[in-house]
Amino acid sequence: MVSRSLLPHSTRGFTMVELLVVVAIMAILAVVASPSIGNALARQQIKSATFELAQALQTARNTAVLYRRTVDVRASYPTSSTNNQWNGLNSGSLFTTNVTTADQAKIAKTSFYTLQTGTAIDNATATDNVVTQIATVNNKIVINNDAIVIRFRPDSSVQIATSTTGALTSLTANKDFVITSTGYSDTGYTVSLTVSGAVRVVKNA
Repeated sequence: MVSRSLLPHSTRGFTMVELLVVVAIMAILAVVASPSIGNALARQQIKSATFELAQALQTARNTAVLYRRTVDVRASYPTSSTNNQWNGLNSGSLFTTNVTTADQAKIAKTSFYTLQTGTAIDNATATDNVVTQIATVNNKIVINNDAIVIRFRPDSSVQIATSTTGALTSLTANKDFVITSTGYSDTGYTVSLTVSGAVRVVKNA
């Protein structure tokens, strides 16, 4: 006789009703968690774009002074709207003035880039210039500033241009870049560029 204790026990599975309840609970949790996850992601994207821009400006300034070169930080796709000059990929045209053909491929589909002259100040030609840094931020990021060119000079002075064909003029007051994200209520950050070329990052109130 076979002992009952040695017989395999049957395993009871989930009923359809139980499975539906579990699925419903998971769906509710996903809906509740979704805004929180979305907000956290947006905050991180804003912060990342902010410090990428600040780093590009600071590096360009240091390079200009150290190597006695003019160095531009430029919006790749400046748009007709001043609300998002520095991330206008979806509505602007690629800004390629004095950028070599080889480097034009590098800056395509980017948000902003750094262009360094290859020879002494004011003596560069298009073939002397080189793109040394590119940045691509999330397409929901808005970088609000009317300037599309920030030029750093060896004497630490700063010039700006507000159009692809506009003349460069000396910066006479702080230039603020306000970084936010579409569809997200956070006030974001401000990257402030002073007339001496110093860069500051401030969390907006």
